[in-house]
Amino acid sequence: MNQLQLRIFALSTILWVSIWFAIAGNPYLLTRLPINFSESIHYIRTAFPLMGIFWFILKFSGSRHGITWKLPANTAFWGYYGLLAMAAGLISPSPWLAFYWAVMYMLVFAVLKLFMMQHNTLESVMALNQLNWIVCTLIFIAMLFIARDVLFHGYGLQASGRGYERMVSGESAELISRSTGLARLSSIPAILALVMFLSSTPSKIKWAWLGVTLGCSVVVYLMQSRGATFSLLGTIVLITMFMSQKARLYGLAAVIVGVFVYLWGYVTDDFIYRIFEHVTRGQDVQQLEHLSGRTYIWHLAWENIVQSPFTGWGFQADRFLIQLEANHVHNTYLYALLSAGFIGAALFTIGLLMTWWYLAQLIMMRHKIEQKHWTVLVQCGALMAFFTMRGIPEVSGAMFGVDQLIMVPAMAYIGLLYRQMKADRMVYNNPV
Repeated sequence: MNQLQLRIFALSTILWVSIWFAIAGNPYLLTRLPINFSESIHYIRTAFPLMGIFWFILKFSGSRHGITWKLPANTAFWGYYGLLAMAAGLISPSPWLAFYWAVMYMLVFAVLKLFMMQHNTLESVMALNQLNWIVCTLIFIAMLFIARDVLFHGYGLQASGRGYERMVSGESAELISRSTGLARLSSIPAILALVMFLSSTPSKIKWAWLGVTLGCSVVVYLMQSRGATFSLLGTIVLITMFMSQKARLYGLAAVIVGVFVYLWGYVTDDFIYRIFEHVTRGQDVQQLEHLSGRTYIWHLAWENIVQSPFTGWGFQADRFLIQLEANHVHNTYLYALLSAGFIGAALFTIGLLMTWWYLAQLIMMRHKIEQKHWTVLVQCGALMAFFTMRGIPEVSGAMFGVDQLIMVPAMAYIGLLYRQMKADRMVYNNPV
């Protein structure tokens, strides 16, 4: 890595971290000067990524630096979706708000491209993913520490963090997060650590990874977020099925132990019922069928989608078009339709389907993939599985936020690894 590439990598890292701190920023602050210290901090974290990226692109863009700008096809489709949603913001109920969130959404792809300016693009994007996971984990730990005195209530199996709404709130900004957001953040290190546990050789560190998985899973359970809970369970099943034969043996052993523990009476039916009641938050069958009112919200969203089916209404339009207290659409694909119309939503869906196609092809080539890349590939694939499942009751990847920041680099890594493996296979099949 020469001096120019080192500078680009360092500045790209600063920009990426600044995007994380811009999550849940308040763009209305940018329409006036801050009036106190708190507003100044929120103003900086909201505006810094926008100011930094334009300077960086102007300074380093151009073929004279040997820059590679081409995103993998699966990731590029999400970028096209973002551009269409940005254009749709012209007819948004709040054009300024739509424009700001569109710029932030596209900023993720711009900084990703800056990471791809290295000669070894795959290694650079792998480093971006690992940086992403470290930042996410540190934010999760910081949130647990700051909210430790108000986070949980109750005891035993009925302990809960469901009542936890916001860590910091005020007129100028609301900093992440609600209990559902904390459950999502907790799921990410749980998934990553499980893959490390299954891929590590026997050692104290191996069992430490398992401890991280179990600890983070307990936090997900306590948050009573059904979307995160069932998505995490589904992801764990997929990891044990597809990662390796050793992972399948661990999964089979866990099932066998669970069955025998139940048959020997160590776990009672009442114990299982209390866990089920906790996870479902005591809701009856009818409430579960309506997904806590989501089906009605989806109906209202559809009514607005058909009023602008081809262009959509721009980012965050659901905040204005759905006239309910819970004015979030709570579904990835309806959000994409609402933001960018049928064409934009189709591009978004194609990008996601291509990612899963690439992943399936790479799994079939697993014996040709270097071990370090196989481990990162499984981690990226597992995160994609989690957010794909979570995308049914929540919005994952179709708007700027934690989900997009995790998913886009994972998609890029999967796409770049597939591109490299396909090129290597073509060279092997057609030697000079």
